[in-house]
Amino acid sequence: MIKFSHFKLPLVLVASIVFLNACSSHPKLPIIDNGYLNDYSKLTMVKNDKGVVQDRWFSQKLTRAIRPIEPSAFFIKPVVFYPEFTAQDQLTTQNIKKIQDYVNQQMRNTVNKYFVVVDKPQVGAFIIAPAITKMKISLEGLSPLEVLPFKAVLSGINYAIGGRDRDVEVRLENKVSLAITQEPLAEIVFRGDALQLENDSEQLTKAHVRALLDSWITQWDKNLSAYKTIIDKREHK
Repeated sequence: MIKFSHFKLPLVLVASIVFLNACSSHPKLPIIDNGYLNDYSKLTMVKNDKGVVQDRWFSQKLTRAIRPIEPSAFFIKPVVFYPEFTAQDQLTTQNIKKIQDYVNQQMRNTVNKYFVVVDKPQVGAFIIAPAITKMKISLEGLSPLEVLPFKAVLSGINYAIGGRDRDVEVRLENKVSLAITQEPLAEIVFRGDALQLENDSEQLTKAHVRALLDSWITQWDKNLSAYKTIIDKREHK
């Protein structure tokens, strides 16, 4: 027979907290203004058939059929962590650097498929300024069975020893502007869930977020391809 007497007070507290927070994990809520982009109120949420959530705004100078603005090149700033990154128990400076390097390389490779990429701003160039604005590790939501009293107690024990899965929310924001005037041309937010961490000690690495980042890079590729098509149509008229 299992005895719970030594855990009585902690389990009551833990089980109560877990029960009160029982809900589906991370619903897709409207985008929250965190200060990185110029104007979040202009964003429109789009979800493609692959489940990629994209909040975006494009200037009419990019999308108009007559004389859409065309860049002489693209200058891509290194991806930053906004606000400034602070090391956590499950997310080290070394691992976040690897994630940043991966985003930098993939974005450069994608843009280079359609446009010239330069190493410093120049007249007529577009500047892309990406930022990772969320990488939140939080306790996984309860399944329906776990709200039953006995399951809640067992879940409380598991939680107390750090055994529950951890969800990982990630958000990547891009702003595109003219190099000289800094005029905004596009603002895009990608958000989604990376692979879960097994417990409160597993480290978050590039492997956990790579598939999510790749899905965003694929969508970014489609955005650039559509824009290049608009430009090419104008040139052939």
